[in-house]
Amino acid sequence: LEDIEIIPLDPNPQETLVAEYSLKKWISIDEAKKLFPLDLAQAAAFLREWRVDGVVSGSIATTADVIRTGYYGLGLMSDRRISGEFLMIPWKKSIQSDIYTIGDSAVTPEPSSSELVEIARSLVETHELFYPWVTPRVAFLSFSTHESGIWTSADKVREAVRLFREKYEEIECDGPIQFDAAIDQDIYLSKTKGKWTLTGKANILIF
Repeated sequence: LEDIEIIPLDPNPQETLVAEYSLKKWISIDEAKKLFPLDLAQAAAFLREWRVDGVVSGSIATTADVIRTGYYGLGLMSDRRISGEFLMIPWKKSIQSDIYTIGDSAVTPEPSSSELVEIARSLVETHELFYPWVTPRVAFLSFSTHESGIWTSADKVREAVRLFREKYEEIECDGPIQFDAAIDQDIYLSKTKGKWTLTGKANILIF
């Protein structure tokens, strides 16, 4: 283990986080301390001080605790929002071999059209970071494929697609589209009467 560096822990990584949060939310120090688990606060401190390159968390911590500690411990870039992103990588025994980048199915319960556009942009950036050799193809999912369903949620997705194409015309996208059509070309063609707007199956799925 000669090539492994052991990083010493901070004596109290929660202190600054807890103090600032308690003032902002008008709660006691003890109440605030419960919202920032010690291990997550320590991880945020390591990232903030560039003592580590990345952190894996969430297996025994709640999504809320991870996001809260990351947000208050690290902050966001000025033009970004928090969204849940998942990298779906097939195992060697999986029934199919496609890679998917999926979101937001953990943070934003009812995103607006403009928020869907922001989420999609973030997912494309994540997809290109991890899979630079795979062309991003975005599917904005809905219960409706194109004009098959009329409802406010489908209308919101249609507007998101329009905005996304307007803003990022170089990125392939389609929607509203049902999940099965997004990942299966035969189903897509049967539901769209032969109209195919992507150069291949979608690999970025926007919920």
